[in-house]
Amino acid sequence: MSAEHDVNVRSAHPTDDASKIKPVAAKEMVLVIPPAVLPRQVHGLMAYYMVLLIGAIALMVLLVSNEAWLEKRRLLATMGFLASGALVGSILYQIRMLFKFYIKEDGFDPKWLSKYVTAPLEAVGLALAVMSLIQSSGVMLGGQHFELADGRPFAAFGFGALVGFGIREVVGWVGSLTKAMFPTENKKDRASG
Repeated sequence: MSAEHDVNVRSAHPTDDASKIKPVAAKEMVLVIPPAVLPRQVHGLMAYYMVLLIGAIALMVLLVSNEAWLEKRRLLATMGFLASGALVGSILYQIRMLFKFYIKEDGFDPKWLSKYVTAPLEAVGLALAVMSLIQSSGVMLGGQHFELADGRPFAAFGFGALVGFGIREVVGWVGSLTKAMFPTENKKDRASG
């Protein structure tokens, strides 16, 4: 019994005399389960998100403030706005999910920690791919070429933010688009033919 804390403490050291150990009633025992994810890991993830968020905003400010560069390199500037938007949208979604599962529901699973780290960068790649699909689909279908660079740069930012925030839905849409464009034969058709 510890006089300082007034609790029963058992030593796990094998050299302790077994006769000194007193049995403890079940109602006096407290089961301590360590958290699946440590608070410092969540704080580190939030710091990572804040650095990415500040970087995305800094990129936008840099692009807007340098109009001469923006005019010369419209495509790169559009890609910069699109990437910034995808980062911001994804970070907002990831912070929302982090607080939902870690704080509100207390059900954060550490196996998803790497997904929280890579999701903003995945959103950038997905936004660039989806924008390329949208721009090229009009040309492939015989329509007029859609040029986002001719429009306002914040349209690219908004599109990127939409893709970043709704990344799960966008991945599903790209998957169904891929299945529609590149159909494969069913297993039943191969077995019968």
